[in-house]
Parts: sequence; structure tokens; C-alpha cells
Amino acid sequence: MHLSWKRVLGLLSIIVGVALIVFVIYGKGQIRAAKGEISSAKKKVEQGNQLFSLNPISKQIGQGMSSGIQKKIAAGERTVEQYEMIFMWCQIGGIVLIVLGAGLILFGGRRSKRAR
Repeated sequence: MHLSWKRVLGLLSIIVGVALIVFVIYGKGQIRAAKGEISSAKKKVEQGNQLFSLNPISKQIGQGMSSGIQKKIAAGERTVEQYEMIFMWCQIGGIVLIVLGAGLILFGGRRSKRAR
């Protein structure tokens, strides 16, 4: 069996596409874990704010104590959004590479009757 460069390129494209999809699956699991941690942190901050909201003075103290944590939570949410965008494009790229690779393998080695 003679492998043309188009078929080899198709096979490499499929391998890279599958690797991207595996990377996306792993990454989405990490994003789910990060979202869970962010949600947990938000609940703890809420509980702390409720605890300190009994009077105006303690409310200000509670808000001052939680402002740094809220900034970290907001930064974490922005980071998660950035990674979600990266993984979305990696998934699209992986699918495109798999489809293109399959096309090259299936149709890349055929020659027209005139060329023979």
C-alpha cells in the first residue's frame, strides 16, 4: 500500500485533533472543579457577611474583611472565563482537524483516470 503525503498529513491531522479533544475534556474537568471552589468561597463570604450584618459597625468590618477575598473570587471567575474560551476554540479546532484529516485520508490518495 502506497501512502501519499496527503494521507500522512490526514493521519497527523486526526492525531492532533484527537489530542486537542482529550486536552479539552481534561480542561473542562479542571474548570468544573474551579467553579466548585469559587462557589464554595462565595457561600463562605456570604455567610461571613450575614454574620457581621447584625449592626452597621460590624457590617462595615465584615465588608472590609471580605473585600480582598471578593477580589480574588472575581479574578478567579475571569480566569475561568478565559480558559472556557480557550477550551471552546481548542474543541472547535480539534473537530475541524479530525474532519479534515478524515477527508484527506479518504479522498487524498485518489487520482483521476486522466492522471493515470
